[in-house]
Amino acid sequence: MKKINLFCFPFAGGNKYSYRDYEKFIPSNIKLIPIESAGRGMRFSEKLPSSIEETVADYYDQIKDYLQEPYAIYGHSMGSLTGFLVAKKILEENLNPPLHLFFSGRAGPSAKDKDVKRHTLPKKEFIEELKTLDGIPEEVFNDEDLMELFEPILRADFKAIETYTYTSSEAINIPISVAIGKEEKVTLEEAETWQEESLHPVKIKQFPGKHFFIFQYPKHVMRWIALELLSIKTTVHN
Repeated sequence: MKKINLFCFPFAGGNKYSYRDYEKFIPSNIKLIPIESAGRGMRFSEKLPSSIEETVADYYDQIKDYLQEPYAIYGHSMGSLTGFLVAKKILEENLNPPLHLFFSGRAGPSAKDKDVKRHTLPKKEFIEELKTLDGIPEEVFNDEDLMELFEPILRADFKAIETYTYTSSEAINIPISVAIGKEEKVTLEEAETWQEESLHPVKIKQFPGKHFFIFQYPKHVMRWIALELLSIKTTVHN
């Protein structure tokens, strides 16, 4: 019985190691496959992408040859948007679609962006904005060398998000499950805008915590994903 591949797309500033805590709780029926972005991690020497379109094309190229096996897509925050757009690209190319899409920490792509244009902020204001997200350790902010390393990456990712233009299109025939933190900026009503994108009823789960609740509850996030895929696996293989 084959495993279900779970392609994991990183949040802004993240890399393929961003979801390493999930690996401790991965069930035997799922294979976690974290995706690396250009300009960071093992691909640090490559040019940073400056648009969502570039990132989506890159992610699609990384996974397109591995879609013949059962798979699902997961992304947090920026990874939710890129994961959704990669899924749409897969459908456009008439390739095997994902069994399920799992998104966390982000409203649907049609929701109006409430944030300031973070990628254009002066350094001081930029750092203050980052602190509100509650996902970067304080020691990083206090280390000038680390900030010199991360700031261009974060600005590039924020630019990609903040210059993305949503285009309404036909809802996809893929189930979507969404998770948000009870104390983050994304409201339940905004999370419900994902329903515009799927023909299936969208399931929404709230976790305690702020935007990066995924760091506090990796076991629970993986259980949320695994339980959904378990029922699909029964349908696919029996």
